[in-house]
Amino acid sequence: MLRIALLAVSLALLAPQVSFAQSIEGVWRLVEREVQGGSNPRMESGSLIQPGLFILTEGHFAYLIDNGTEHRSAVQEATDAQIVESINPLAFAAGTYQFDGSTLRYVRVTAINPFAILPENQPQVRQVERLTANRLETSATNANGVKTILKYNRVE
Repeated sequence: MLRIALLAVSLALLAPQVSFAQSIEGVWRLVEREVQGGSNPRMESGSLIQPGLFILTEGHFAYLIDNGTEHRSAVQEATDAQIVESINPLAFAAGTYQFDGSTLRYVRVTAINPFAILPENQPQVRQVERLTANRLETSATNANGVKTILKYNRVE
């Protein structure tokens, strides 16, 4: 009987934490990228990580991530080849999403990479590893078993 009472009290105390789950909506800044497995496992953070923003509103998203290895700098003039080279590491997409509490599914309506919006490349799926008031961590594992974890801090 004491066990049942303790269980009931425990559930009552935990229930408010479950019902007040953190909202995934907001503006998130990429602060760390972790790659597990493959030929180049690594952790990128601090000065090693390039800028990135992830914006989630009610049912819509947009992200822009610089996957490059060197910081970008402003230039007065550039050749077409230099422009293409500077755009190559960018990942941009916007569209709609669904979040079921553990999985994010994006349907990209527009993207810098035209192949990203093809029906066979939809939806893009990421697992939510962590969601708190100020932290979002998502992961995806590719066909080769390489897992990439993106870690964001809430900006707004």
